[in-house]
Amino acid sequence: MVRKAFIRLLIPFLLFYALPVSAAEKEEHPWQEEIVYYIVVDRFNNGNPHNDGKDRNPQDPAAYHGGDLEGVIKKLDYLKEMGFTAIALSSVMASEDYTGNLVENHKQVEEHFGSMADLQRLVEEAHKREMKVILEFVANHVGPNHPWIEEKQQWFHQKVDLTDVQDQENRLNGWVNGLPDLATENEETRDFLIETAAWWLEETNADGFYINHPDTIETEFWQLFQSEIKKVNNNAYLIGSLLDSSNESKYLESGFDSILNERFFQEASDMFAKVDLPFAAMTDVVENSSPALITYLDSDNDVRFTRKSVENNQHPGIRLKMALSYMYTIPGTPFVYYGTEIALNGGEPPENRPLMNFQSDEELIDYIGKLAKIRNSLPALTKGDYHVLYEKDGMIIFTRTLEDETVIVAINNTSASQKVVIPEADIAENKELQGLLTGDTFEEENGEYEFILDREIAEIYEVNEKKGLNLPFISVFIFVPVLFIVFLVLAKKRGKRKE
Repeated sequence: MVRKAFIRLLIPFLLFYALPVSAAEKEEHPWQEEIVYYIVVDRFNNGNPHNDGKDRNPQDPAAYHGGDLEGVIKKLDYLKEMGFTAIALSSVMASEDYTGNLVENHKQVEEHFGSMADLQRLVEEAHKREMKVILEFVANHVGPNHPWIEEKQQWFHQKVDLTDVQDQENRLNGWVNGLPDLATENEETRDFLIETAAWWLEETNADGFYINHPDTIETEFWQLFQSEIKKVNNNAYLIGSLLDSSNESKYLESGFDSILNERFFQEASDMFAKVDLPFAAMTDVVENSSPALITYLDSDNDVRFTRKSVENNQHPGIRLKMALSYMYTIPGTPFVYYGTEIALNGGEPPENRPLMNFQSDEELIDYIGKLAKIRNSLPALTKGDYHVLYEKDGMIIFTRTLEDETVIVAINNTSASQKVVIPEADIAENKELQGLLTGDTFEEENGEYEFILDREIAEIYEVNEKKGLNLPFISVFIFVPVLFIVFLVLAKKRGKRKE
């Protein structure tokens, strides 16, 4: 009796003071609100050894290592817990190598990775977890045994009139794996590629495509491509990475939702692999980049960030925390390559694409998950204005502002503790800054905000009203227990009277 009465008494307090997890209904995320994890399918996780094939050889960096679609399915919860809202898969088309780029059949899943049924189940399981799946579509490469190679050879000889046979063969060999000319000048091939893209969306219910080096093909092709896939899925994303980063705006205008920000990658991967370097060049890139672009600091097409950190005698885990804190809080869509969360090491490809090791330190994985939760809970971090308040020798403080929401990010990427004083006129009057990463919370005093950060520490502050005396805290943790004790005493006395 006493216990039931207490529960009835306590429920109103708990309901009133509990923090709501989410009151808003599920909405479709625009691209800027996504957090993407890129997977090289063969190098991620071996979920079904039966499809490994006799040519699997983990000791050979150029051979198949056993990763497959079943392996990705088994790690969806792992990715969800880190806060990723979308995964991008390397090409799963039937291919002559593990990358999926040397395509043999544009309408078949590579048998080393599984089947079409496996891919369909992967998309279904991802959607259950409110995660999108983006497929890499190969439009400008085929393998040497693809039926189009003979057609391309015939086309080449008709198109190029060279008397020097050796020169002709050299140029042909240089183009043999590329289809940009065939895709734009051969109408039948162009139509097939576009129709095939629509087919993949229809068959799998995937959420869009990633295109590697779309600038090898004219924008007119991509305008047609984009219009056709939108007929299948009006919300389908089209993203890509360019050979020439100066063409970003051109390809955004031709229908791409986003392009990888190569300039950001170059600056960020070099700067954050060290300490005590100024943010000036990095800030210039951010301020002069479209917020529609993708930010990334690690890539399987380049020397890994971990290798750069180690070569600079730096701890890669700490370096990654600093870099990711910055990347998750500036304009742009974060794009994390597989293995970044375990500080995967490696030099030039294919050395930098080993099979994942999931028995790694959880600290960095937990940190990424915390960054994602903060980013997803504060709209200012995805759509807000960006303004630098302070920058010097590796210490930066900037704001992200959206309507009445202000977020302040402070990153101490130096080798010493830092103290920075910012006038209240640059932030807000009489407010409290609540730290969301380390819990460092402080108020404005004497018209100033004093930021104190240890070396190699980042903090994200939410600007709130000063709380003063925390009455809800007192009510729940002091008043309610006291009330319960009084209740027990009264109940005991009542029991004695009955006796």
